[in-house]
Amino acid sequence: FFGAVLLYGKSFIHKWRFYSMKRNLLTIFIILLILAVVGTGIVKNLSETGSAADVPDIIKQTNGGEKWETKIDYADLDNWLAVIDSGKDVDVVYFYPTAYAKESEDDSEVADIDDAGMREKAQSYFETQATVFAEDCNIYAPYYRQVSAPYALTLSEEDADALLRYSASQDPSYALDYYFEHINNGKPFILAGHSQGSQILTMILSDYMKENPKYYENMIAAYVIGYSVTDEYLTENPHLKFAEGADDIGVVGGKSRNKCSEFGGANVAECWDNL
Repeated sequence: FFGAVLLYGKSFIHKWRFYSMKRNLLTIFIILLILAVVGTGIVKNLSETGSAADVPDIIKQTNGGEKWETKIDYADLDNWLAVIDSGKDVDVVYFYPTAYAKESEDDSEVADIDDAGMREKAQSYFETQATVFAEDCNIYAPYYRQVSAPYALTLSEEDADALLRYSASQDPSYALDYYFEHINNGKPFILAGHSQGSQILTMILSDYMKENPKYYENMIAAYVIGYSVTDEYLTENPHLKFAEGADDIGVVGGKSRNKCSEFGGANVAECWDNL
């Protein structure tokens, strides 16, 4: 009798272990399946919101490109070259031309936001260019981390475009986010730039404004001085239109398409005044 019980008990234990193992394997399979689904969702979410995988190779290869991993806080007034609210009905957001210059070969190709040399030159450019709007507009000008111009000129057209486009998607776009969310209050506005600032503007217009049509609706004009606005660019960006007359609204004005091609340097303000 006891032998039969023992034999039955051993058989029961073996069966219990077998079914327990099957249950554990099934549990493990379900857990792995859930992790796979969740993981796919995470990857998709990172792809949609931006991740390291979205950073162009040229940024990873550029000395200083990692600086853009740190987001600038534009709630801090120290990160603005100018915040001049004079009670006017129209705003201007100004992006200064190339003001960053490396002091040695080992220096970063990307400026720090508080780079003293860049800030000093940016302030000088602001006085000779952006103040042309002071009589009629409130003026806002963010500091932004610029790319070394000599470095950008050594790159292929494709890499230079990727570098500047990524640059535009960082500080300038974050500054505009803050401006529209906390400063603009639905007022009509003008975008103005020169040189590297204008190149940044072309990418703001093609990318940021396309993604934010509610902001673009209030844009009076974008003055893209010192950088060409080509027919090809306008064809690629059908939401934009080039200025044809003095009364046009929501338009782009720039080099090669009007008399601004005659002006440069300190005469940028005169160019804007003549548009």
